Amino acid sequence: MECLSPWDSITDGSEDGLFGHELDSRWTGIVGLLHPKQSRHGVKHLSMNYDRYQVGDFSTIYTTQVQTFVTEMPALIPKMWVLIYPFDLGVWLGLMFLLPLASFVIYYFMRKKIFFDSPHRSRWKYVQAICEAQRSNRKLRDLVLLLVAVRDFHYYGLQRCFLVVSNSAFKRKRRPDCCGSES
Repeated sequence: MECLSPWDSITDGSEDGLFGHELDSRWTGIVGLLHPKQSRHGVKHLSMNYDRYQVGDFSTIYTTQVQTFVTEMPALIPKMWVLIYPFDLGVWLGLMFLLPLASFVIYYFMRKKIFFDSPHRSRWKYVQAICEAQRSNRKLRDLVLLLVAVRDFHYYGLQRCFLVVSNSAFKRKRRPDCCGSES
């Protein structure tokens, strides 16, 4: 390389063994030799960043070298801690404190106690109130119940609707008992 160029060539690196860092407005390593023009060009494995590019003229990359960082593998997590591992201890302590507090506040400020025995209880109470107001027209009542059930497409709604329709559409007739007399 030195025979090809009349200028000084840096092939083995600098005296301090560094590649080039800016310390106190002075450069170390190979860039430190190039910047004050102690040398005209250098050949070394050197990466280009913005600061180095400002003080030196870099050629195109002519070779690459693959490097790998090897670290110690982290320990495996026991199966019993898998569910709580993604959250930090502070998150779990906050949840343990705020969840019961929020439940108590919501329970305390609820003025009317609501019992959730079925998901359609309030809707069916409303529909039944409409239908009870129109007892004279049973067909309208059955139609309203059927339309609400079809709109929901829910098994419970359909089952409840057809039970209500079947019980309300037919009047119970007195059946004769086993002796033949009506009771």
